[in-house]
Amino acid sequence: MIKQSNILLLLAAVAGSLFSSIAPALAESPDDILIVANLKAPVDKIDIKELKAIYLKKKLYWKIGQDAIPVNSKHGTPLRSEFQKRVLGMEPDTELIYWERQKIQRALSPPPEFPQTQKAVFKLRNSVSYVFRKDYRPNVTKILLVVPGK
Repeated sequence: MIKQSNILLLLAAVAGSLFSSIAPALAESPDDILIVANLKAPVDKIDIKELKAIYLKKKLYWKIGQDAIPVNSKHGTPLRSEFQKRVLGMEPDTELIYWERQKIQRALSPPPEFPQTQKAVFKLRNSVSYVFRKDYRPNVTKILLVVPGK
């Protein structure tokens, strides 16, 4: 007969093993991209699919009907390049081609670019943007999503 204490030790060992195997995946990295929104934006979380739709202007409004305002980092910066790859699933040239087509077919312009995305989001109501974890300033914007780094 197996003692109850042995079962508890076994369960603790299994739980510890499982936790240690997933802990590295949960660890914070300075290269994580934090998706941030204005503190007054009518949203508290977002998924990649919805975020991509907002950035490609396939979705223009938050769920309650207010404008969703995407803000980009400057083209060619490491932050923008990583966002393009990890969130939009595009290379920089692919995104440029996408926006050229949108200008012609739908008269749409790409989201505005700012050198300091978190500062821009702080000032623009209903806006959403992204920042590397290492550059994030707490209490200025709210975090909607974490896109893991390398």
